[in-house]
Amino acid sequence: MKDLLQNADNPYGAWLLSDLDLKKISWWLSYDPIHEPEPLTPLAGCLWAELHQYGYCAAAESIFYPFSHGVLCRLNLDGYMALSAPLHTSPDEVKSRSSKFLEFVNAFLDDFSNIWGDFRFNGKIGLYLKEIIDNYSRIGALNSEKMCFDVKFLNKLSSLDNCNLLDFFYEYINILRSHWKIHFIIMYPSFYLYNQFEHFMEETFGISDKNPAFQTLMQGFDNRINDCTLKLVSLAQQAKDYGLKVIFENHQDLTSILKSLETESKEWMNNFYNFLQTYGVRSDNPFDLYKETWLENPLKPLKIVVKYVLADEDIVSRRYKVIEKREKMVDYFLKRLHGNQSEKFIKLLKAAQNAYCWNEDHNYWIEYFGFAVMRYIILEMGRRLQAAGSIRNATDIFFFNPQELDSIFLPATYKNIDLSGIVEKRKIRWLNAFGSNKKPPIISGGGEVAVKENPIFSKLFGIPPPTIEMISPDIVGYPGSPGKAIGEALVITDLNQMYQIKRNCILVIPSLNPAWSPVVPFFKGIITDFGGTLSHAAIICREFGIPSVVGTMNATKVIKNGQTVRMDGDKGYVWIIQCREFDSDEA
Repeated sequence: MKDLLQNADNPYGAWLLSDLDLKKISWWLSYDPIHEPEPLTPLAGCLWAELHQYGYCAAAESIFYPFSHGVLCRLNLDGYMALSAPLHTSPDEVKSRSSKFLEFVNAFLDDFSNIWGDFRFNGKIGLYLKEIIDNYSRIGALNSEKMCFDVKFLNKLSSLDNCNLLDFFYEYINILRSHWKIHFIIMYPSFYLYNQFEHFMEETFGISDKNPAFQTLMQGFDNRINDCTLKLVSLAQQAKDYGLKVIFENHQDLTSILKSLETESKEWMNNFYNFLQTYGVRSDNPFDLYKETWLENPLKPLKIVVKYVLADEDIVSRRYKVIEKREKMVDYFLKRLHGNQSEKFIKLLKAAQNAYCWNEDHNYWIEYFGFAVMRYIILEMGRRLQAAGSIRNATDIFFFNPQELDSIFLPATYKNIDLSGIVEKRKIRWLNAFGSNKKPPIISGGGEVAVKENPIFSKLFGIPPPTIEMISPDIVGYPGSPGKAIGEALVITDLNQMYQIKRNCILVIPSLNPAWSPVVPFFKGIITDFGGTLSHAAIICREFGIPSVVGTMNATKVIKNGQTVRMDGDKGYVWIIQCREFDSDEA
Protein backbone atom coordinates (compact mmCIF):
# COMPACT_ATOMS: atom_id res chain seq x y z
CA MET A 1 0.00 0.00 0.00
CA LYS A 2 2.96 2.30 0.58
CA ASP A 3 3.73 2.50 -3.17
CA LEU A 4 0.09 3.32 -3.87
CA LEU A 5 0.21 6.23 -1.43
CA GLN A 6 3.44 7.51 -2.97
CA ASN A 7 1.94 7.43 -6.48
CA ALA A 8 -1.44 8.90 -5.58
CA ASP A 9 -0.64 12.02 -7.61
CA ASN A 10 0.11 9.98 -10.76
CA PRO A 11 -2.54 7.30 -11.19
CA TYR A 12 -1.58 6.70 -14.84
CA GLY A 13 1.85 5.25 -14.14
CA ALA A 14 3.89 4.50 -17.27
CA TRP A 15 1.02 5.67 -19.48
CA LEU A 16 1.46 9.29 -18.38
CA LEU A 17 2.49 11.62 -21.22
CA SER A 18 5.97 12.74 -20.20
CA ASP A 19 8.35 15.46 -21.34
CA LEU A 20 10.52 12.71 -22.81
CA ASP A 21 7.57 11.49 -24.93
CA LEU A 22 7.06 15.01 -26.25
CA LYS A 23 10.73 15.29 -27.18
CA LYS A 24 11.00 11.88 -28.85
CA ILE A 25 8.01 12.29 -31.20
CA SER A 26 7.66 15.16 -33.69
CA TRP A 27 4.02 15.89 -32.76
CA TRP A 28 1.22 14.52 -30.61
CA LEU A 29 -2.54 14.64 -30.79
CA SER A 30 -2.51 15.56 -27.12
CA TYR A 31 -6.29 15.75 -26.80
CA ASP A 32 -8.61 13.44 -28.76
CA PRO A 33 -11.85 15.40 -29.23
CA ILE A 34 -13.48 12.70 -31.37
CA HIS A 35 -13.19 9.52 -29.34
CA GLU A 36 -12.94 10.94 -25.84
CA PRO A 37 -13.53 14.68 -25.40
CA GLU A 38 -13.71 14.25 -21.62
CA PRO A 39 -11.09 13.13 -19.05
CA LEU A 40 -10.93 9.43 -18.24
CA THR A 41 -10.72 7.83 -14.82
CA PRO A 42 -7.38 6.11 -14.12
CA LEU A 43 -8.67 2.58 -14.77
CA ALA A 44 -10.46 3.48 -18.01
CA GLY A 45 -7.54 5.63 -19.17
CA CYS A 46 -4.82 3.02 -18.60
CA LEU A 47 -6.87 0.29 -20.24
CA TRP A 48 -7.56 2.55 -23.24
CA ALA A 49 -3.85 3.35 -23.63
CA GLU A 50 -2.72 -0.26 -23.29
CA LEU A 51 -5.30 -1.73 -25.66
CA HIS A 52 -4.97 0.93 -28.33
CA GLN A 53 -1.20 1.04 -28.38
CA TYR A 54 -1.01 -2.74 -28.57
CA GLY A 55 -3.62 -2.82 -31.35
CA TYR A 56 -1.92 -0.12 -33.43
CA CYS A 57 1.54 -1.66 -33.15
CA ALA A 58 0.71 -5.39 -33.23
CA ALA A 59 -1.51 -5.01 -36.30
CA ALA A 60 1.09 -2.94 -38.17
CA GLU A 61 3.64 -5.72 -37.70
CA SER A 62 1.33 -8.66 -38.38
CA ILE A 63 0.11 -7.36 -41.77
CA PHE A 64 3.41 -5.64 -42.70
CA TYR A 65 1.85 -2.18 -42.85
CA PRO A 66 4.40 -0.32 -44.97
CA PHE A 67 4.02 3.19 -43.63
CA SER A 68 4.35 2.93 -39.84
CA HIS A 69 4.95 0.66 -36.87
CA GLY A 70 1.86 2.04 -35.17
CA VAL A 71 1.52 4.89 -32.68
CA LEU A 72 2.13 5.50 -28.98
CA CYS A 73 -0.82 6.09 -26.63
CA ARG A 74 -0.59 8.17 -23.46
CA LEU A 75 -2.69 10.26 -21.06
CA ASN A 76 -1.92 13.61 -19.57
CA LEU A 77 -2.21 14.08 -15.81
CA ASP A 78 -5.81 15.29 -16.11
CA GLY A 79 -6.87 12.12 -17.93
CA TYR A 80 -7.15 13.28 -21.54
CA MET A 81 -6.14 10.85 -24.31
CA ALA A 82 -3.03 11.48 -26.38
CA LEU A 83 -1.88 9.81 -29.62
CA SER A 84 1.60 10.17 -31.07
CA ALA A 85 2.46 10.84 -34.67
CA PRO A 86 2.89 7.56 -36.60
CA LEU A 87 6.10 5.69 -35.86
CA HIS A 88 7.31 5.93 -39.43
CA THR A 89 9.05 3.06 -41.18
CA SER A 90 12.27 3.60 -43.12
CA PRO A 91 12.31 3.72 -46.95
CA ASP A 92 13.82 0.23 -46.98
CA GLU A 93 11.04 -1.06 -44.73
CA VAL A 94 8.38 0.50 -46.96
CA LYS A 95 9.90 -1.32 -49.93
CA SER A 96 10.25 -4.69 -48.18
CA ARG A 97 6.83 -4.63 -46.49
CA SER A 98 4.70 -3.34 -49.36
CA SER A 99 4.32 -6.57 -51.34
CA LYS A 100 3.21 -8.54 -48.26
CA PHE A 101 0.79 -5.79 -47.25
CA LEU A 102 -0.72 -5.69 -50.74
CA GLU A 103 -1.42 -9.43 -50.54
CA PHE A 104 -3.61 -8.64 -47.55
CA VAL A 105 -5.19 -5.69 -49.35
CA ASN A 106 -6.10 -7.92 -52.28
CA ALA A 107 -7.97 -10.24 -49.95
CA PHE A 108 -10.09 -7.25 -48.91
CA LEU A 109 -10.77 -6.45 -52.55
CA ASP A 110 -11.72 -10.04 -53.38
CA ASP A 111 -14.24 -10.66 -50.58
CA PHE A 112 -14.43 -8.44 -47.53
CA SER A 113 -17.35 -10.46 -46.17
CA ASN A 114 -14.99 -13.40 -45.62
CA ILE A 115 -12.77 -11.16 -43.51
CA TRP A 116 -15.34 -9.25 -41.45
CA GLY A 117 -18.94 -9.81 -42.57
CA ASP A 118 -21.69 -8.25 -44.64
CA PHE A 119 -23.01 -5.84 -41.94
CA ARG A 120 -26.51 -7.29 -41.84
CA PHE A 121 -28.08 -8.02 -38.46
CA ASN A 122 -27.83 -11.78 -38.95
CA GLY A 123 -25.74 -11.79 -42.09
CA LYS A 124 -22.52 -13.51 -43.02
CA ILE A 125 -19.86 -13.60 -40.31
CA GLY A 126 -16.28 -13.37 -41.55
CA LEU A 127 -13.08 -14.74 -40.07
CA TYR A 128 -12.15 -11.91 -37.70
CA LEU A 129 -15.68 -11.09 -36.55
CA LYS A 130 -16.17 -14.80 -35.83
CA GLU A 131 -13.08 -14.75 -33.61
CA ILE A 132 -14.53 -11.83 -31.66
CA ILE A 133 -17.96 -13.47 -31.33
CA ASP A 134 -16.39 -16.80 -30.28
CA ASN A 135 -14.40 -15.03 -27.55
CA TYR A 136 -17.50 -13.37 -26.11
CA SER A 137 -19.41 -16.67 -26.33
CA ARG A 138 -16.64 -18.67 -24.69
CA ILE A 139 -16.68 -16.52 -21.55
CA GLY A 140 -20.49 -16.55 -21.43
CA ALA A 141 -21.07 -12.89 -22.32
CA LEU A 142 -22.75 -13.48 -25.71
CA ASN A 143 -25.73 -15.64 -26.56
CA SER A 144 -24.48 -16.84 -29.94
CA GLU A 145 -27.91 -18.11 -31.04
CA LYS A 146 -29.66 -14.76 -30.51
CA MET A 147 -26.48 -12.74 -31.13
CA CYS A 148 -27.06 -10.63 -28.04
CA PHE A 149 -25.63 -10.06 -24.58
CA ASP A 150 -26.33 -12.96 -22.21
CA VAL A 151 -27.60 -11.52 -18.90
CA LYS A 152 -26.65 -14.78 -17.17
CA PHE A 153 -23.07 -13.55 -17.49
CA LEU A 154 -23.73 -11.17 -14.58
CA ASN A 155 -24.68 -14.14 -12.38
CA LYS A 156 -21.50 -15.90 -13.47
CA LEU A 157 -19.42 -12.95 -12.28
CA SER A 158 -21.13 -12.84 -8.89
CA SER A 159 -20.49 -16.57 -8.39
CA LEU A 160 -16.70 -16.31 -8.85
CA ASP A 161 -14.53 -16.15 -5.76
CA ASN A 162 -12.23 -13.16 -5.36
CA CYS A 163 -9.14 -14.86 -6.75
CA ASN A 164 -10.90 -16.23 -9.84
CA LEU A 165 -12.57 -12.87 -10.42
CA LEU A 166 -9.17 -11.15 -10.46
CA ASP A 167 -7.82 -13.83 -12.80
CA PHE A 168 -10.86 -13.35 -15.05
CA PHE A 169 -10.22 -9.59 -15.15
CA TYR A 170 -6.73 -10.17 -16.56
CA GLU A 171 -7.88 -12.95 -18.87
CA TYR A 172 -10.43 -10.55 -20.34
CA ILE A 173 -7.82 -7.83 -20.85
CA ASN A 174 -5.95 -10.29 -23.08
CA ILE A 175 -9.17 -10.99 -25.01
CA LEU A 176 -9.61 -7.26 -25.61
CA ARG A 177 -5.99 -6.98 -26.70
CA SER A 178 -6.69 -9.53 -29.43
CA HIS A 179 -9.81 -7.62 -30.46
CA TRP A 180 -7.95 -4.32 -30.77
CA LYS A 181 -5.31 -6.03 -32.85
CA ILE A 182 -8.14 -7.17 -35.14
CA HIS A 183 -9.51 -3.62 -35.12
CA PHE A 184 -6.34 -2.23 -36.67
CA ILE A 185 -5.74 -5.27 -38.90
CA ILE A 186 -9.03 -4.28 -40.55
CA MET A 187 -8.51 -0.52 -40.31
CA TYR A 188 -5.12 -0.20 -42.04
CA PRO A 189 -6.02 -1.91 -45.35
CA SER A 190 -9.65 -0.75 -45.46
CA PHE A 191 -8.69 2.91 -45.08
CA TYR A 192 -5.86 2.39 -47.56
CA LEU A 193 -8.44 1.19 -50.09
CA TYR A 194 -10.73 4.11 -49.26
CA ASN A 195 -7.85 6.41 -50.20
CA GLN A 196 -7.26 4.43 -53.40
CA PHE A 197 -10.88 4.93 -54.43
CA GLU A 198 -10.60 8.66 -53.69
CA HIS A 199 -7.48 8.85 -55.87
CA PHE A 200 -9.36 7.07 -58.68
CA MET A 201 -12.24 9.56 -58.43
CA GLU A 202 -9.84 12.52 -58.39
CA GLU A 203 -7.98 11.28 -61.47
CA THR A 204 -11.11 10.27 -63.38
CA PHE A 205 -13.72 12.84 -62.37
CA GLY A 206 -11.76 15.49 -60.50
CA ILE A 207 -13.63 15.06 -57.21
CA SER A 208 -12.45 14.15 -53.70
CA ASP A 209 -14.39 12.74 -50.76
CA LYS A 210 -15.37 16.31 -49.85
CA ASN A 211 -17.59 16.41 -52.94
CA PRO A 212 -21.34 15.77 -52.33
CA ALA A 213 -21.48 13.26 -55.21
CA PHE A 214 -18.65 11.23 -53.66
CA GLN A 215 -20.33 11.31 -50.25
CA THR A 216 -23.62 10.17 -51.75
CA LEU A 217 -21.84 6.98 -52.87
CA MET A 218 -21.01 6.32 -49.20
CA GLN A 219 -24.45 6.40 -47.61
CA GLY A 220 -27.42 4.18 -46.89
CA PHE A 221 -25.78 1.01 -45.52
CA ASP A 222 -26.65 -1.48 -42.79
CA ASN A 223 -24.49 -1.85 -39.71
CA ARG A 224 -25.04 -2.42 -36.02
CA ILE A 225 -24.94 1.28 -35.15
CA ASN A 226 -27.60 2.28 -37.69
CA ASP A 227 -29.59 -0.83 -36.86
CA CYS A 228 -29.92 0.34 -33.25
CA THR A 229 -31.53 3.59 -34.40
CA LEU A 230 -33.93 1.77 -36.71
CA LYS A 231 -34.89 -0.67 -33.94
CA LEU A 232 -35.75 2.30 -31.68
CA VAL A 233 -37.88 3.72 -34.51
CA SER A 234 -39.58 0.33 -34.84
CA LEU A 235 -40.32 0.22 -31.09
CA ALA A 236 -41.92 3.65 -31.34
CA GLN A 237 -44.07 2.56 -34.30
CA GLN A 238 -45.12 -0.61 -32.42
CA ALA A 239 -46.17 1.52 -29.45
CA LYS A 240 -48.43 3.57 -31.74
CA ASP A 241 -49.77 0.44 -33.46
CA TYR A 242 -50.61 -1.08 -30.07
CA GLY A 243 -52.53 2.07 -29.07
CA LEU A 244 -49.96 3.05 -26.43
CA LYS A 245 -49.27 6.60 -27.63
CA VAL A 246 -51.56 8.04 -24.94
CA ILE A 247 -49.21 6.66 -22.27
CA PHE A 248 -46.30 8.58 -23.77
CA GLU A 249 -48.42 11.73 -24.09
CA ASN A 250 -49.89 11.73 -20.58
CA HIS A 251 -46.84 10.84 -18.48
CA GLN A 252 -43.93 13.23 -18.09
CA ASP A 253 -41.97 10.94 -15.78
CA LEU A 254 -40.06 8.12 -17.52
CA THR A 255 -40.44 5.77 -14.56
CA SER A 256 -44.23 6.11 -14.64
CA ILE A 257 -44.22 5.55 -18.43
CA LEU A 258 -42.27 2.33 -17.92
CA LYS A 259 -44.64 1.11 -15.18
CA SER A 260 -47.71 1.87 -17.31
CA LEU A 261 -46.21 0.04 -20.29
CA GLU A 262 -45.49 -3.00 -18.11
CA THR A 263 -49.16 -3.03 -17.09
CA GLU A 264 -50.73 -2.23 -20.46
CA SER A 265 -48.61 -4.22 -22.90
CA LYS A 266 -46.40 -7.11 -21.89
CA GLU A 267 -45.76 -7.78 -25.60
CA TRP A 268 -44.27 -4.31 -26.15
CA MET A 269 -42.20 -4.61 -22.99
CA ASN A 270 -40.86 -7.98 -24.14
CA ASN A 271 -39.79 -6.34 -27.40
CA PHE A 272 -38.15 -3.53 -25.44
CA TYR A 273 -36.23 -5.92 -23.20
CA ASN A 274 -35.18 -8.00 -26.21
CA PHE A 275 -33.86 -4.76 -27.72
CA LEU A 276 -31.90 -4.10 -24.51
CA GLN A 277 -30.28 -7.52 -24.61
CA THR A 278 -28.81 -6.67 -28.01
CA TYR A 279 -28.17 -2.93 -27.70
CA GLY A 280 -28.10 -2.41 -23.94
CA VAL A 281 -24.32 -2.67 -24.01
CA ARG A 282 -24.26 0.88 -25.40
CA SER A 283 -23.24 3.77 -23.19
CA ASP A 284 -22.84 7.49 -23.80
CA ASN A 285 -19.18 6.77 -24.55
CA PRO A 286 -17.73 3.24 -24.52
CA PHE A 287 -14.16 4.40 -23.80
CA ASP A 288 -15.30 5.90 -20.51
CA LEU A 289 -15.89 2.76 -18.42
CA TYR A 290 -17.28 4.99 -15.68
CA LYS A 291 -20.45 5.63 -17.73
CA GLU A 292 -23.43 3.34 -17.19
CA THR A 293 -24.85 1.25 -20.03
CA TRP A 294 -28.45 1.13 -21.24
CA LEU A 295 -28.83 -2.28 -19.61
CA GLU A 296 -28.15 -0.61 -16.28
CA ASN A 297 -30.42 2.33 -17.02
CA PRO A 298 -33.17 1.46 -19.54
CA LEU A 299 -34.75 4.89 -19.03
CA LYS A 300 -32.11 6.35 -21.36
CA PRO A 301 -33.20 4.47 -24.51
CA LEU A 302 -36.83 4.77 -23.37
CA LYS A 303 -36.47 8.56 -23.47
CA ILE A 304 -35.41 8.31 -27.12
CA VAL A 305 -38.41 6.06 -27.87
CA VAL A 306 -40.68 8.68 -26.28
CA LYS A 307 -39.27 11.34 -28.62
CA TYR A 308 -39.90 9.13 -31.65
CA VAL A 309 -43.47 8.33 -30.56
CA LEU A 310 -44.33 11.99 -30.14
CA ALA A 311 -42.34 13.34 -33.11
CA ASP A 312 -43.92 11.29 -35.93
CA GLU A 313 -40.62 11.30 -37.82
CA ASP A 314 -40.73 9.05 -40.91
CA ILE A 315 -37.17 7.78 -40.55
CA VAL A 316 -37.75 4.64 -42.64
CA SER A 317 -38.87 6.60 -45.72
CA ARG A 318 -35.96 8.94 -45.27
CA ARG A 319 -33.59 5.97 -45.27
CA TYR A 320 -35.12 4.59 -48.48
CA LYS A 321 -34.54 7.95 -50.17
CA VAL A 322 -30.91 7.96 -49.04
CA ILE A 323 -30.37 4.48 -50.49
CA GLU A 324 -32.18 5.36 -53.72
CA LYS A 325 -30.07 8.48 -54.12
CA ARG A 326 -26.89 6.42 -53.68
CA GLU A 327 -27.90 3.89 -56.33
CA LYS A 328 -28.72 6.65 -58.81
CA MET A 329 -25.31 8.19 -58.18
CA VAL A 330 -23.57 4.85 -58.82
CA ASP A 331 -25.43 4.59 -62.15
CA TYR A 332 -24.48 8.17 -63.00
CA PHE A 333 -20.76 7.43 -62.71
CA LEU A 334 -20.95 4.02 -64.38
CA LYS A 335 -22.51 5.55 -67.49
CA ARG A 336 -19.43 7.76 -67.83
CA LEU A 337 -16.94 4.89 -67.61
CA HIS A 338 -15.95 2.19 -70.07
CA GLY A 339 -14.21 -1.18 -70.03
CA ASN A 340 -11.53 -1.65 -67.40
CA GLN A 341 -12.41 1.69 -65.83
CA SER A 342 -15.90 0.43 -64.96
CA GLU A 343 -14.51 -2.74 -63.39
CA LYS A 344 -11.97 -0.76 -61.37
CA PHE A 345 -14.65 1.70 -60.25
CA ILE A 346 -16.97 -1.08 -59.03
CA LYS A 347 -14.21 -2.92 -57.19
CA LEU A 348 -12.73 0.14 -55.48
CA LEU A 349 -16.18 1.58 -54.74
CA LYS A 350 -17.16 -1.61 -52.91
CA ALA A 351 -13.91 -1.52 -50.92
CA ALA A 352 -14.46 2.12 -49.96
CA GLN A 353 -18.06 1.41 -48.95
CA ASN A 354 -16.87 -1.52 -46.83
CA ALA A 355 -14.37 0.75 -45.08
CA TYR A 356 -17.12 3.29 -44.50
CA CYS A 357 -19.56 0.70 -43.08
CA TRP A 358 -16.94 -1.05 -40.97
CA ASN A 359 -15.97 2.27 -39.43
CA GLU A 360 -19.37 2.20 -37.68
CA ASP A 361 -20.01 -1.54 -37.39
CA HIS A 362 -16.92 -2.25 -35.31
CA ASN A 363 -18.09 0.27 -32.71
CA TYR A 364 -20.70 -2.23 -31.59
CA TRP A 365 -18.59 -5.38 -31.65
CA ILE A 366 -15.30 -4.05 -30.30
CA GLU A 367 -15.99 -0.81 -28.43
CA TYR A 368 -19.53 -1.06 -27.05
CA PHE A 369 -19.75 -4.80 -26.39
CA GLY A 370 -16.13 -5.19 -25.36
CA PHE A 371 -15.99 -2.29 -22.91
CA ALA A 372 -19.46 -2.99 -21.48
CA VAL A 373 -18.34 -6.48 -20.48
CA MET A 374 -15.19 -4.98 -18.98
CA ARG A 375 -17.30 -2.50 -17.01
CA TYR A 376 -19.47 -5.31 -15.60
CA ILE A 377 -16.37 -7.24 -14.49
CA ILE A 378 -14.86 -4.16 -12.83
CA LEU A 379 -18.13 -3.24 -11.10
CA GLU A 380 -18.32 -6.73 -9.60
CA MET A 381 -14.81 -6.23 -8.24
CA GLY A 382 -15.88 -2.81 -6.95
CA ARG A 383 -18.82 -4.31 -5.12
CA ARG A 384 -16.45 -6.70 -3.35
CA LEU A 385 -14.21 -3.81 -2.23
CA GLN A 386 -17.25 -1.82 -1.13
CA ALA A 387 -18.59 -4.77 0.90
CA ALA A 388 -15.19 -5.10 2.58
CA GLY A 389 -15.29 -1.40 3.55
CA SER A 390 -12.23 -0.49 1.46
CA ILE A 391 -14.12 1.97 -0.80
CA ARG A 392 -17.40 3.82 -0.30
CA ASN A 393 -19.02 3.10 -3.69
CA ALA A 394 -18.49 0.30 -6.19
CA THR A 395 -17.64 2.85 -8.90
CA ASP A 396 -14.73 4.15 -6.79
CA ILE A 397 -12.74 1.23 -8.17
CA PHE A 398 -12.31 3.17 -11.43
CA PHE A 399 -9.88 5.49 -9.64
CA PHE A 400 -7.22 2.78 -9.41
CA ASN A 401 -5.16 1.60 -12.36
CA PRO A 402 -4.79 -2.08 -13.38
CA GLN A 403 -1.41 -2.51 -11.70
CA GLU A 404 -2.75 -1.12 -8.44
CA LEU A 405 -5.74 -3.47 -8.59
CA ASP A 406 -3.34 -6.37 -8.92
CA SER A 407 -1.63 -5.37 -5.70
CA ILE A 408 -4.62 -4.29 -3.59
CA PHE A 409 -7.70 -6.23 -4.72
CA LEU A 410 -7.23 -9.52 -2.87
CA PRO A 411 -5.91 -8.13 0.45
CA ALA A 412 -8.48 -5.30 0.39
CA THR A 413 -11.39 -7.76 -0.06
CA TYR A 414 -10.22 -9.98 2.81
CA LYS A 415 -9.32 -7.22 5.24
CA ASN A 416 -10.74 -3.74 5.73
CA ILE A 417 -8.11 -1.46 4.17
CA ASP A 418 -9.37 2.10 3.86
CA LEU A 419 -8.58 3.36 0.35
CA SER A 420 -11.17 6.13 0.35
CA GLY A 421 -8.61 8.90 0.91
CA ILE A 422 -6.77 8.07 -2.30
CA VAL A 423 -10.05 7.74 -4.20
CA GLU A 424 -11.35 11.12 -3.05
CA LYS A 425 -8.12 12.88 -3.94
CA ARG A 426 -8.13 11.42 -7.44
CA LYS A 427 -11.86 11.95 -7.91
CA ILE A 428 -11.56 15.66 -7.09
CA ARG A 429 -8.77 16.05 -9.63
CA TRP A 430 -10.76 14.12 -12.24
CA LEU A 431 -13.90 16.24 -11.73
CA ASN A 432 -11.86 19.45 -11.90
CA ALA A 433 -10.39 18.28 -15.22
CA PHE A 434 -13.78 18.74 -16.90
CA GLY A 435 -13.17 22.49 -16.95
CA SER A 436 -12.40 23.88 -20.40
CA ASN A 437 -9.16 25.39 -19.11
CA LYS A 438 -7.87 21.88 -18.35
CA LYS A 439 -8.05 20.65 -21.93
CA PRO A 440 -4.59 20.47 -23.50
CA PRO A 441 -3.96 21.85 -27.00
CA ILE A 442 -5.08 19.60 -29.84
CA ILE A 443 -1.54 19.31 -31.18
CA SER A 444 1.60 19.34 -29.03
CA GLY A 445 5.27 19.16 -29.98
CA GLY A 446 7.40 21.11 -32.39
CA GLY A 447 6.58 19.25 -35.61
CA GLU A 448 3.78 19.90 -38.06
CA VAL A 449 1.09 17.41 -38.97
CA ALA A 450 1.85 16.22 -42.49
CA VAL A 451 -1.64 15.65 -43.91
CA LYS A 452 -0.37 14.11 -47.15
CA GLU A 453 1.49 11.49 -45.13
CA ASN A 454 -1.48 10.94 -42.82
CA PRO A 455 -4.66 11.39 -44.93
CA ILE A 456 -6.83 9.30 -42.61
CA PHE A 457 -5.76 11.46 -39.67
CA SER A 458 -7.31 14.44 -41.41
CA LYS A 459 -10.42 12.50 -42.44
CA LEU A 460 -11.11 11.25 -38.91
CA PHE A 461 -10.14 14.27 -36.84
CA GLY A 462 -10.51 17.17 -39.28
CA ILE A 463 -7.05 18.47 -38.39
CA PRO A 464 -5.67 20.80 -39.59
CA PRO A 465 -8.79 22.86 -40.34
CA PRO A 466 -9.62 23.67 -43.96
CA THR A 467 -8.42 26.93 -45.45
CA ILE A 468 -10.33 29.18 -47.81
CA GLU A 469 -9.53 32.45 -49.51
CA MET A 470 -13.05 33.87 -49.62
CA ILE A 471 -14.34 35.56 -46.47
CA SER A 472 -18.09 35.22 -47.08
CA PRO A 473 -18.87 32.38 -44.62
CA ASP A 474 -18.74 33.16 -40.90
CA ILE A 475 -17.41 29.64 -40.22
CA VAL A 476 -15.59 27.21 -42.52
CA GLY A 477 -15.33 23.46 -42.02
CA TYR A 478 -15.15 20.25 -44.01
CA PRO A 479 -18.21 19.11 -46.00
CA GLY A 480 -19.48 16.26 -43.83
CA SER A 481 -22.83 15.33 -45.38
CA PRO A 482 -24.50 16.89 -48.45
CA GLY A 483 -27.39 19.29 -48.19
CA LYS A 484 -28.35 22.74 -46.93
CA ALA A 485 -30.31 23.78 -43.85
CA ILE A 486 -31.39 26.86 -41.97
CA GLY A 487 -32.59 26.88 -38.37
CA GLU A 488 -32.10 27.72 -34.75
CA ALA A 489 -28.79 26.66 -33.26
CA LEU A 490 -28.65 24.35 -30.27
CA VAL A 491 -25.13 24.60 -28.85
CA ILE A 492 -24.18 21.66 -26.64
CA THR A 493 -20.79 21.24 -24.97
CA ASP A 494 -21.89 18.72 -22.32
CA LEU A 495 -22.29 15.22 -23.77
CA ASN A 496 -24.75 14.33 -21.00
CA GLN A 497 -27.33 16.55 -22.74
CA MET A 498 -27.90 13.92 -25.43
CA TYR A 499 -31.22 12.90 -23.87
CA GLN A 500 -32.50 16.50 -23.58
CA ILE A 501 -32.20 17.46 -27.23
CA LYS A 502 -34.34 20.18 -28.82
CA ARG A 503 -36.06 19.04 -32.05
CA ASN A 504 -35.79 20.73 -35.45
CA CYS A 505 -32.67 22.66 -34.47
CA ILE A 506 -29.21 22.69 -35.97
CA LEU A 507 -26.98 20.96 -33.46
CA VAL A 508 -23.64 22.65 -32.78
CA ILE A 509 -21.33 20.39 -30.79
CA PRO A 510 -17.59 19.77 -30.29
CA SER A 511 -17.79 16.25 -31.76
CA LEU A 512 -20.20 13.37 -32.18
CA ASN A 513 -19.68 9.73 -31.23
CA PRO A 514 -21.85 6.78 -32.32
CA ALA A 515 -23.90 7.03 -29.10
CA TRP A 516 -25.64 10.04 -30.66
CA SER A 517 -26.89 8.13 -33.72
CA PRO A 518 -30.46 7.55 -32.37
CA VAL A 519 -31.08 11.28 -31.86
CA VAL A 520 -29.43 12.56 -35.05
CA PRO A 521 -32.66 12.24 -37.13
CA PHE A 522 -34.31 14.89 -34.93
CA PHE A 523 -31.98 17.65 -36.18
CA LYS A 524 -32.11 19.76 -39.33
CA GLY A 525 -28.32 19.73 -39.53
CA ILE A 526 -25.19 19.24 -37.47
CA ILE A 527 -22.06 21.38 -37.11
CA THR A 528 -18.99 20.16 -35.21
CA ASP A 529 -15.73 21.66 -34.02
CA PHE A 530 -13.80 18.48 -34.76
CA GLY A 531 -13.94 15.65 -37.27
CA GLY A 532 -13.31 15.04 -40.95
CA THR A 533 -15.10 13.35 -43.82
CA LEU A 534 -14.81 9.93 -42.14
CA SER A 535 -15.80 11.11 -38.66
CA HIS A 536 -18.83 9.62 -36.95
CA ALA A 537 -20.73 12.89 -37.30
CA ALA A 538 -20.28 12.88 -41.08
CA ILE A 539 -21.15 9.19 -41.47
CA ILE A 540 -24.23 9.21 -39.23
CA CYS A 541 -25.63 12.33 -40.91
CA ARG A 542 -25.25 10.81 -44.38
CA GLU A 543 -27.18 7.74 -43.27
CA PHE A 544 -30.25 9.86 -42.55
CA GLY A 545 -29.84 12.52 -45.25
CA ILE A 546 -29.00 15.31 -42.80
CA PRO A 547 -26.49 18.01 -43.83
CA SER A 548 -23.37 18.40 -41.72
CA VAL A 549 -20.32 20.64 -41.57
CA VAL A 550 -17.47 19.14 -39.56
CA GLY A 551 -14.03 20.16 -38.33
CA THR A 552 -14.74 23.89 -37.99
CA MET A 553 -12.54 24.09 -34.85
CA ASN A 554 -14.56 27.01 -33.45
CA ALA A 555 -18.32 26.59 -34.10
CA THR A 556 -19.26 26.09 -30.44
CA LYS A 557 -17.32 29.24 -29.53
CA VAL A 558 -18.68 31.47 -32.30
CA ILE A 559 -22.33 30.33 -32.47
CA LYS A 560 -24.65 31.09 -29.54
CA ASN A 561 -27.76 29.22 -28.43
CA GLY A 562 -30.82 30.39 -30.33
CA GLN A 563 -29.03 32.13 -33.17
CA THR A 564 -30.36 31.36 -36.63
CA VAL A 565 -27.68 29.76 -38.76
CA ARG A 566 -27.53 28.73 -42.38
CA MET A 567 -25.30 25.83 -43.34
CA ASP A 568 -24.10 24.32 -46.59
CA GLY A 569 -22.98 20.71 -46.17
CA ASP A 570 -21.90 20.58 -49.82
CA LYS A 571 -19.18 23.19 -49.29
CA GLY A 572 -18.57 23.16 -45.53
CA TYR A 573 -19.82 26.73 -44.94
CA VAL A 574 -21.83 28.21 -42.06
CA TRP A 575 -23.40 31.68 -41.79
CA ILE A 576 -24.88 33.30 -38.67
CA ILE A 577 -27.85 35.26 -39.97
CA GLN A 578 -29.80 36.22 -36.86
CA CYS A 579 -28.93 36.58 -33.19
CA ARG A 580 -31.24 35.47 -30.41
CA GLU A 581 -29.87 33.64 -27.43
CA PHE A 582 -32.06 31.33 -25.40
CA ASP A 583 -31.27 29.86 -22.03
CA SER A 584 -29.54 26.45 -22.07
CA ASP A 585 -32.40 25.11 -19.92
CA GLU A 586 -34.59 25.25 -23.03
CA ALA A 587 -32.57 22.35 -24.42
